[in-house]
Amino acid sequence: MFITKEKDEILRKGKLQRGDFVLTTRGTVGNYAFYSDKIEFENIRLNSGMVILRTNQDKGFFNFYLKSPLFKHQIISLQSGTAQPQLPIKDLKTFEILLPPLPEQQAIASVFSSFDDKIELLREQNKTLEEIGQTIFQEWFGKYSVDRPEDLPKGWRVGKIEDLTIQMNSGGTPSTKEESYYNGIINWFSTKELQDNFIFESEKKITDLGLKNSSAKLFPENTIVMAIYAAPTVGRLGILAKESTFNQAAVGLVAKDEIGYPFIYLLLKFLRDELNGLSNGAAQQNLNVGIVKNFKIIIPDQEILKKFNEAIQPIFVKIRDNSEQIQSLTRTRDELLPKLMSGIVRVSDFNKN
Repeated sequence: MFITKEKDEILRKGKLQRGDFVLTTRGTVGNYAFYSDKIEFENIRLNSGMVILRTNQDKGFFNFYLKSPLFKHQIISLQSGTAQPQLPIKDLKTFEILLPPLPEQQAIASVFSSFDDKIELLREQNKTLEEIGQTIFQEWFGKYSVDRPEDLPKGWRVGKIEDLTIQMNSGGTPSTKEESYYNGIINWFSTKELQDNFIFESEKKITDLGLKNSSAKLFPENTIVMAIYAAPTVGRLGILAKESTFNQAAVGLVAKDEIGYPFIYLLLKFLRDELNGLSNGAAQQNLNVGIVKNFKIIIPDQEILKKFNEAIQPIFVKIRDNSEQIQSLTRTRDELLPKLMSGIVRVSDFNKN
């Protein structure tokens, strides 16, 4: 086992030591953090929904194990509770782990660090590219206001978000009581999967039967999906990388050809705070499709939109390409870990390829 049985006063009081891992065992079960020497805070106390994991094995290897599907699948199979999921510590202690020799652990950690370095580099590139896109959008359109239509350039007008689209609807959820509606091949995204980026493969998938017998709708590639229910996801965006569906807590916007999906994406990012300010609902922060459809915006003339799309389209093509590489690297990393842990594949074999 990785988790050593500590009975000293420090551990029982929940005081961290450098090199410890902290795992959540209630609510958002399975989230974890590493208390490294780089963290400045001292004397950190934990609540009862967290547990300290203190390993006597390679910390890099343990880190990759905690983020792996192997660990997450065991959490899902053992967590209890519906309103607030929990993972009892007694169950956590029963987790089975394939444990290579320490030198092999260190070699595996090195391999996976290279994966993470590549993924992080691509994410940083995408962050920079989107910042460039947002800067261009604000320079071209951000200085104009719907409250001052007299200041608009010739050919520009005040319109509604709906005017930019050929389709704009919320999604739907097939009945979870019908097993035949799920485990199909059709992407069905929940709002937690919207992270202001292209989205490729959903956590859950539905069948043709589920699609036909629900309010779920197929939306085409490059549809902008925006979460409209519940903080903190409200206002978050996704761009469909292929034809997909999503739940009723989101709205899909299919851009007119002359508008282009990058314009709508950047516009919604630009308007996020304003749209959230119009949210209603006491218990949770909600928008609705009607509010989004009728929200007033500035619509440039066709010549300006054409020039803008020529400038912005290459940026989004690169963002999508980087995102696809991130997906591929993540999938390869996750598939490789159990093979390396079990010895089916050795690091030396992997390096030869």
